[in-house]
Amino acid sequence: MIPAASGFVGQTFGDGLRRQRADNIAVKSLRDSVNALPPKVSEVRKGFLEVYTVLGNLRSRNGDVPLQRDWKLIAESFDNALEKSRHIALKSAMAIGEFREEIIPYLMDEEFDLESKKPELLEYKKTLHSGQSLASEFLDDLDDIAKELELFKDQVMELGNEDVAKQFKCLKDRFLVLKFRLVRWVLQFSDSRQ
Repeated sequence: MIPAASGFVGQTFGDGLRRQRADNIAVKSLRDSVNALPPKVSEVRKGFLEVYTVLGNLRSRNGDVPLQRDWKLIAESFDNALEKSRHIALKSAMAIGEFREEIIPYLMDEEFDLESKKPELLEYKKTLHSGQSLASEFLDDLDDIAKELELFKDQVMELGNEDVAKQFKCLKDRFLVLKFRLVRWVLQFSDSRQ
């Protein structure tokens, strides 16, 4: 048994090592997922700019301002979704830290009294539900952007402009890859907090 001073009262040394390895794997997996996001976000932002530029060139020939305005609104929706993802990441990281620093020690203490810690545990539960709600809203935002992209594609196809269609297809592919990574990232954060 590990001595009481270690904080893992009642566990064998092997149990503590297995738990530490599992934590390390989960943290590494989260870190890898988070590190994979910035290049994908940059690619999608670049794609939005490329489509906007092509639309600008098209506008100078056809005077088609509504398409550019619609595109700007879609790009703003994307930026807003990214801002929301930052809040989710921060809130999730804080919840994970709180769990590791405050909740786990309660559970490891042989003299843990559930009744005395119930308010703190209920507060932590509220934090989890809030985070899940934010994650759900974020995923809905990504779905809405994907729908907006599909509607915009229909508008662009009516013009029959190959340059816009090609740039748009490239952007849509980038967006879908980013969406997949973001969804995976949000799900990993949700899993690691439970």
